[in-house]
Amino acid sequence: MNNEPREEDSSVECYHSTAVASAATHIALLDNDAIVLKGLQQIIEYNHLGSITWTTRSGREAVQRCSSAVDTPHLLLFDMSLDGMSGIDVCRQIRKRSASVLLLGITAFPLERYISRLIQAGAQGLVAKDEERQIAEVTRWVLNKGGCGNEPHPDCWTEVIQIR
Repeated sequence: MNNEPREEDSSVECYHSTAVASAATHIALLDNDAIVLKGLQQIIEYNHLGSITWTTRSGREAVQRCSSAVDTPHLLLFDMSLDGMSGIDVCRQIRKRSASVLLLGITAFPLERYISRLIQAGAQGLVAKDEERQIAEVTRWVLNKGGCGNEPHPDCWTEVIQIR
């Protein structure tokens, strides 16, 4: 995998990450619910997906930290429905500043509610909040595959495009 745009279509830029689920993988979490943040942290740790670099309940803080040379994680797992700033806006703002952070949305709502806007915002995927196994599998899939042309995980939408 590389960080170069695919040559087939110059209007679409694809993002690839060299991150592979391991203890050296830095994962950040964004959710406005402190209990959900703790649960997501436990899922990440229990499934050995990486180490939690930071957690926040603020979309603005997540954008700032993902844009920082010091705090940038390999992956940001973020809630779609936040106070003050939507998950779509968080994704858009991060993508304006960085192509290297993998972005995985999480929601309790039907995935169809966000898919088209999340594709345009530049995320790698979206997963339902309702099952720990799905969250772990999709997170691992995005960390290990996360590139254009890969087969989507059956439990989530996964596209890695940003429309210019």
